[in-house]
Amino acid sequence: MAMRKKMSKTALAKKNAKAKATRDAKKNAALKELGIDVKRTKFRKKRKPMTEEQRAQAVARLEKARKAKGPAKNKKFHPDVVALPDEHELSLKNVRQWLETQKELLISMKAYRDSKDAVERNKYNTCYTYVSNLKTYLSKGVYVDHKIGEHGTGNIKYTCTHMSFKADGTPKRSHGVYYPDMGMVYQTGMEDKE
Repeated sequence: MAMRKKMSKTALAKKNAKAKATRDAKKNAALKELGIDVKRTKFRKKRKPMTEEQRAQAVARLEKARKAKGPAKNKKFHPDVVALPDEHELSLKNVRQWLETQKELLISMKAYRDSKDAVERNKYNTCYTYVSNLKTYLSKGVYVDHKIGEHGTGNIKYTCTHMSFKADGTPKRSHGVYYPDMGMVYQTGMEDKE
């Protein structure tokens, strides 16, 4: 028994469009035969134009409602993020700008998501993760990414605020962290300066 040849996407689309047109034509013919009007149009009732007096009253009501509402409270953002001044690097204003830029980049890289090239997939995933981490920062107040900036080009620098010690009393150190007792960033293999 011979196998049927697979249809191309364009041929399949044409076949489906033709079948849909046939179904619609048969449906319309059956409705016409029953005496039902096929054209159903919805008419929107026109609004009466407002008089100048009504317009002035509406403006006054809207102004009163805006005053009662008060300034924006930014409830969807974490209070610690909202409290930062605009000059701070991780302020609400800056991070929202970074988020907007990264979302635009993510949209432009949409084709990279399912790419066969690993570098393109990695670019997309990195951008996606950065957007997710910025959203987390705005909602939870904890910055979890190691990158910083509008295009994620800067690096976060870590500072030790509370020392941790080993069993023998020597301090534990991590690579790339600033330690106030040393007055510098600790590098692997560096001897502790006492």
